[in-house]
Order: sequence, then C-alpha cells, then structure tokens
Amino acid sequence: MYTVPYIIYTYMMYGTVYMYTWYYHNTLHVLYRYQGYISAALVLGGVDVTGPHLHCIYPHGSSDQLPYVTMGSGSLAAMSVFESRFKPNMDVSSRPILTNDGTVATAENVT
Repeated sequence: MYTVPYIIYTYMMYGTVYMYTWYYHNTLHVLYRYQGYISAALVLGGVDVTGPHLHCIYPHGSSDQLPYVTMGSGSLAAMSVFESRFKPNMDVSSRPILTNDGTVATAENVT
C-alpha cells in the first residue's frame, strides 16, 4: 500500500513532466481522426524531460515544432516581427518585449 506523500509526488511528477507530452499526442490523435472537421488550430508550449517545446497543431492533425510560432488572422504580421528580431540565445528579459511587439503588429494589421 502506497503512502499519501508517495502518491502526491507521483501525481506531481505526472502533472509536470508527462502532461505536456500526453496532451500533445492526444490532441494530434483526435484532430487526425476527424481530418479537419474539428476546426481547431492550436499553439502548444510546454516543458518535458528534454526541455521546452513550442508546437503549431493544425486542424487536420499535423504539427510543427519550431523556435517561434504564430497562427491566426494576424500571424503574418507577427511572424515578420519574429523573423527579423528572433535570436536563438535571447536573454529572458528580451523575450516578452519581442512577444509584445509581435502582438502589437498583429493588432495593427488586423484592425
């Protein structure tokens, strides 16, 4: 019989390490099964034992793993900002600024 701290620790490990991987594969399976009839396009980010990941999941069930992703009506404006200013080893303080600038470009382009 397991003790309560062991069960809680196991649940925490499942929630933090394996939940991202489970959600990613389960979402791909469901979208692929319905072949685009579920019109859900997602940006999924998470961290597992191999590090951080960022995915675009398309309605027909395929996915891309990229260093930066955009989806939606203003994605081209945001992508142009990301492509011109993204660097693979950006420091933590400049990432929110880049994200904000991409969001502003999207809002200006859509409206």
